[in-house]
Amino acid sequence: EECMEMLREELENKAKRDKDVKKVMNLKEKGNKAFGQRKYQEAIDLYTLAIRINDTNPVLFTNRAQALMKVGKPMDASQDCRQALKLKPDFVKAFIHLAKALKELGEVQEAIDTLERAEDLANDEQASVVKTYKLEILEEQTKNLSFKDQKPSKWIKDQGTVTKTMQSEPTYLYVTMKFPFLRLYLINIRTYVVSMSSPNINFFGLENRVKN
Repeated sequence: EECMEMLREELENKAKRDKDVKKVMNLKEKGNKAFGQRKYQEAIDLYTLAIRINDTNPVLFTNRAQALMKVGKPMDASQDCRQALKLKPDFVKAFIHLAKALKELGEVQEAIDTLERAEDLANDEQASVVKTYKLEILEEQTKNLSFKDQKPSKWIKDQGTVTKTMQSEPTYLYVTMKFPFLRLYLINIRTYVVSMSSPNINFFGLENRVKN
């Protein structure tokens, strides 16, 4: 009789778990649909309801994090991503969205470090996404640099001179150490910039030693 009671209880628990799984999946699908329709707050509410039923599913946290980013709440989004990573430490998607939230919070270096951890765990397709986003961060940082005293100058054909000069710049050394695949890309940009402006302008906003 005791065994029958235990079996009955186990069956009831299983039925409840199955019901909860269906409910969570339904809420998740509705949340995804709301997100696709740009109803971000509705999506947040739906993901939150799903999390209240099952707070061990990392996907629910990263989905809510994306919606939180859309309504301008990067701090809350970062917390959701960190929770997802507690549940699944190798969850590449959580690393990527955490990096996006950190960037919005002004924590650019931590965002880059987070992407590097993701890159170590990513498959080929995911790694491509991570590298692309790292490049976007770098390009945005580059756009924020100001060039002073710009004036016409002759075209510098000797790219080797530019390369040698850039290699002495601390920021260039740091960037290319972090992103080796960007070395030639930066040199090409620097060659163009120097050709169109004063040779005394440093690519990273520092005084350089390129001479006419």
